[in-house]
Amino acid sequence: MLLPFQIIRNSTKTLVDQITDGLREAITCGVYKPGDSLPPMRVFTEQFGVSRIVMNEVVARLKGEGLINARPRLGCVVLSPDERLWKGRVLMVNPIGDDNYFNNVYSGIIRDALIGSEYMYLSCVVPQLDTKEYDMSVLRHILRSSVNLVVLSSLKPKIVECVAKAGVRYVTISQFASQSDVRPPCASAVIDWNVAMKDFVADVKSAGIRTVEQVSWIRSLSDALSPLAEIGVSTREWRISVNRSLPRIYAVKDAAYRAFKQRLSKSDPELPELFYFADDRLAEGAFLAMAECGLRVPEDVGVVTWANYGLGPVFGKELSRMEMNPFEEGRRSASWILEVLEGRRDLSRLVIGPVYIPGATLSAGHAFGKRFDEEKKK
Repeated sequence: MLLPFQIIRNSTKTLVDQITDGLREAITCGVYKPGDSLPPMRVFTEQFGVSRIVMNEVVARLKGEGLINARPRLGCVVLSPDERLWKGRVLMVNPIGDDNYFNNVYSGIIRDALIGSEYMYLSCVVPQLDTKEYDMSVLRHILRSSVNLVVLSSLKPKIVECVAKAGVRYVTISQFASQSDVRPPCASAVIDWNVAMKDFVADVKSAGIRTVEQVSWIRSLSDALSPLAEIGVSTREWRISVNRSLPRIYAVKDAAYRAFKQRLSKSDPELPELFYFADDRLAEGAFLAMAECGLRVPEDVGVVTWANYGLGPVFGKELSRMEMNPFEEGRRSASWILEVLEGRRDLSRLVIGPVYIPGATLSAGHAFGKRFDEEKKK
């Protein structure tokens, strides 16, 4: 491969200056067009008889002028005059679904932080087909280009395997807190839904609450039953059936409304002293039914709910709640990702999760709680 210029050994210009000038002219004259990769560095070192140190300085100068950018597996790529000079490209693989408020805000904060730090942000989802297989065509297509880091928040084994086989560096964000000291072979962030449970349990104990019912619609990642039982609180779970063929937000809220309306319409409903809602949409539906049936919170029954900062259930009193803050956790995770990208962290582990906020809705519900306690003793 012949290069489009020559160097002069007895020139007053240094080798770095000559090669930089030659490449700059070749780029501006269109010999190397935007999107083209420059010849591999070994071609320069062999044809001109120069060292890697010389070529590294040439590359640094051309990058500083915004003419090229070094990208993994592609080498030095020529930039168009109006193209932003990115430090690298980060791909985030997200779960499917536009109705996940936390994940959407959380990912958006990470996106803005990466772009603000001059990293190009890419995003994709991996849908599951009717055959139960995953359609990884988009993911594979993106991985064929230059990607510096993949952020995996979808940890299906087939997806992780696809990224690992591509030889691209990746980090993971898992919704399941590992109880093991064994660390995965990459940097990992864990969303621990129970990280604030001890504060909630302490508030229950302080209030003298004896009976708690956990309301959920799927197996909850935020589980209060075991830690409450350890302090002698009588507990049970109410799993509400949800029509999964409907949009999730509407279906969960409607199912809770109907279930609570039916339960509270009985002449003598059996209620605990405290309901713990493991889902904010369930709480929304339940609050509506409680209001229609004249059930007072917290005078008749206490309530603690799950909530997202900025989009929690609406109620007349400040809610006692497990609150996730996607803005704060997004900023923490973005800083962690940037540290991994820039080599300041290696096999690190970040834990994020909710905080417990005591409000005005946790109280011993004296009107109904005793019946629940007596039922558990039978």
